[in-house]
Amino acid sequence: FLSDLGLELTPNYQHLLFLAQKMCTEEPRTAKMISATVLMPALWGNLNQEKSSHKVSKIFSDFSEFLIFPAEYDTRYTGHAHSGNCSWSRLSFPEFQNLIWSVLPVLPENCLPPGKIRNLVYAPDIYNVVQHLRNLFEENLGVREGSLSKLRSSVFEIFEFLDSTLQEHIEHKNLKAIWMKVEHFSEITYVNAVTGDFSKNPARRPDIDIRLFLEVQKIRSLPCFPVGETFTSADRIFWKLPMELPGFLYSMPSSLAAYQTLMNTIGVMVSPTVVDYVHVMGEMKRRSGNKKINPVLFEIANRVIREIASAAPKNSEIFNDLYVPNGNLVLNSVKDVRFFDAVWLEGRVKIEKFNFLHVSFPLWMSQALGIKPLSEIVDERLDDEKQTLYETNTNREPTRARAGGKIIDAEKAITISKIFHSSEFVVGIWRIMYHEGFYFSQNLDARVKKLNSCQVQVVPEIISKFVNVVTEEDITLEPSGSLCIFNHGTKMFFLASEIPKFITIESLIANQIRRYLGNFTTEFGMAIKKRVRRLSEARGRQEGDKRETRGR
Repeated sequence: FLSDLGLELTPNYQHLLFLAQKMCTEEPRTAKMISATVLMPALWGNLNQEKSSHKVSKIFSDFSEFLIFPAEYDTRYTGHAHSGNCSWSRLSFPEFQNLIWSVLPVLPENCLPPGKIRNLVYAPDIYNVVQHLRNLFEENLGVREGSLSKLRSSVFEIFEFLDSTLQEHIEHKNLKAIWMKVEHFSEITYVNAVTGDFSKNPARRPDIDIRLFLEVQKIRSLPCFPVGETFTSADRIFWKLPMELPGFLYSMPSSLAAYQTLMNTIGVMVSPTVVDYVHVMGEMKRRSGNKKINPVLFEIANRVIREIASAAPKNSEIFNDLYVPNGNLVLNSVKDVRFFDAVWLEGRVKIEKFNFLHVSFPLWMSQALGIKPLSEIVDERLDDEKQTLYETNTNREPTRARAGGKIIDAEKAITISKIFHSSEFVVGIWRIMYHEGFYFSQNLDARVKKLNSCQVQVVPEIISKFVNVVTEEDITLEPSGSLCIFNHGTKMFFLASEIPKFITIESLIANQIRRYLGNFTTEFGMAIKKRVRRLSEARGRQEGDKRETRGR
């Protein structure tokens, strides 16, 4: 009878759509009850009876944006049981809960679509999964997993999902190259997400939507990759690691190597570059602050800095971010330390004014890192005021040769000047420089030319001072006289007129040249000394021959 009057036994599509609209205005608790007990069973029943999948999709799309679907929030996120209603697009499903629990609620088990419309249940998109992974480590929600082993298990489950999704996308598109930009500390390279090859200038980029891959790259610097008992970021993991640097850089573990497509997409490098080693020293500085590093860290620092010095290009900007140990084992910026190469300055300058590189690092390493030696920072200059007062003092005693001492007269000064001005002197200096490993540069060439054109002047006594050329600060410890000084500003080479018997003129000149040119090995000084002596002897023979010729 009721059927004859037009009463329907079950609600149809129009009835349910009206109910859905009405529920949006109801109090949340009431709406939640109606949805779970009335609307969802009726909606799934109607859709399950439809034979056309196209019509199922059309009907469902009309409902999907209404806040009518029951939603349960994970207690790991909320801290307590919590539920409500939301739109279909803001829901996930129980089987994917571990992939998204901090981002999306799930549809309860008793409200899942049945039978042939089960295809309405789909995997979460990569964007939500990546956001969940970031929440675990950036928002420290990972601690809510309960234990480290559970967190590792969840991370590997996420990696499995990301890797398989990327792989399906690559195979579906039949791709051979997806070039992804990787900002690698201060470098920019491209990685092929298919093969893992790197390039500075890739031949082409695929004509596809690569937003999926770009989203995954966001986890590159996230410390979410399990290695041993810790988690680290992908930019500290390498397929081949030349040397073990525990706590800083890691070899690719087999547990992560299984997700090769994921590792390629985020740009895991084959082996560390100089940039990575600089980054290691920066991280060490961040951890140690202004405290001394312990012997273990110093050993790591020694190996890392040696690697940087061996491979880094000269005058590289990456050194702006490099830290090195000073004499007190405190890490300092490479720009703030000096290499101690000037033993002759001890007791003559205020050494405490400088911050020196640790003594375990040799000269060649300091040069490779662009660390200035003390001898280039400290300039010995004539103390013009005191020198003038001395030379105008009519009461000073005349110069006398002490027992066995040497007197340099004007004729001797002329001979020395000729040595400096000779082409043999320049050739000899460069030969020695090459032998010592110093190659041609504009700076060295300019210095040698200044020596080659300098004038030698003999003065009764040289009164000098020491100046920091960076700050122009007078750092003289105690005023003291010198026997030899090259004032490169005026190109004047000053020699004291009286030289003690235990010092040769060649030694004085050689040491002054050695300091000025910036090559600080004893062998260099000895070689210059021999060269000057040979030139001096040759000049002496030439002068003797000329006098003999004139006498004839």
